[in-house]
Amino acid sequence: AAGAREPCPAGLGTFPRMRRLNIGDHSPNIVNAMVRASKGTNIKHEVLGKVGLLKVEKVLHSAVVYPGDLCSIPQTLAEDGKAVECLCLSVFPLPLGCIVQLRVVALLNLEDQSGPNVKVIGVPDEEPRLG
Repeated sequence: AAGAREPCPAGLGTFPRMRRLNIGDHSPNIVNAMVRASKGTNIKHEVLGKVGLLKVEKVLHSAVVYPGDLCSIPQTLAEDGKAVECLCLSVFPLPLGCIVQLRVVALLNLEDQSGPNVKVIGVPDEEPRLG
C-alpha cells in the first residue's frame, strides 16, 4: 500500500531513526552501531519499534557487568533473527542509544542455549587513544 512502512532491517523494529541508519559506507571495516548497554552497567535494552523508546530486555544478575558498550549493527541479521551484536571497547562508557562508528577488530563465534551466537568486537573509530 502507498505510504506503508517496510520492516526495519536487522530486527531493530520501526524506530524512526534506526530505519534511516545504515551499516555504513566503509563496512565491513567500519560499521555504525547503536549502544544498547553502556560499559559498566548490567542492563541491556531493546528498541520498542512503534514508540521508539528503549525497554529493559535483560538484567545481568550478581556482580557481572558489561565490560564494554554492547551495541547492535543495523542492516545485519544474526542466526537468532536479530541484529548482530558487538562489544565496543571504548575508554569511557558511551551514552545509551547513541550511534558510534565502530572499527571492527575481531569476530567471536560463540554458542549459547539457542545455538550459534556471533559477536563483533570493535573500538570507536573516532577514539584517538585506540588508534
